[in-house]
Amino acid sequence: MKNIIIHFDTNIRPVKEKAENRLQWYDDIRKEMLFFTGGKLNFKYIEDDYLITMGEEERKKKGIKTTFRMLPKVEDMEIVKYKRISNKKDVEKWFDEYDKLNRGSVSKTGETEISFQCQVNDNDAEDFIFDLDRKRFHYDIL
Repeated sequence: MKNIIIHFDTNIRPVKEKAENRLQWYDDIRKEMLFFTGGKLNFKYIEDDYLITMGEEERKKKGIKTTFRMLPKVEDMEIVKYKRISNKKDVEKWFDEYDKLNRGSVSKTGETEISFQCQVNDNDAEDFIFDLDRKRFHYDIL
């Protein structure tokens, strides 16, 4: 039996996240500042409920001819952030799949936050180490 310690690495990887920007728009008809949260503001030419309830007389006084106007709509936007991510899940997933494939020729004997130790049969050690190299996992043979 060979004892092998497989180390977990942390890498900086790009991760897509939903943007949460504070957006504001001044409505010159209502005379108020509107605040939104989201990715970005886009404008659509649609019928405004406020202009409909305002009434035709009041619209004419303000010089507004129609009930349609450009109104803001919040749209989602993704941004890329860089985060430190450990490959612990990848290593454990690979180890479990390898163990199932080789019917128990390896066994986990200990685990810490930065690595775990396993025992491998001498017959399977060369194949196990080759697969570790292929996956680019860092390891030490004891």
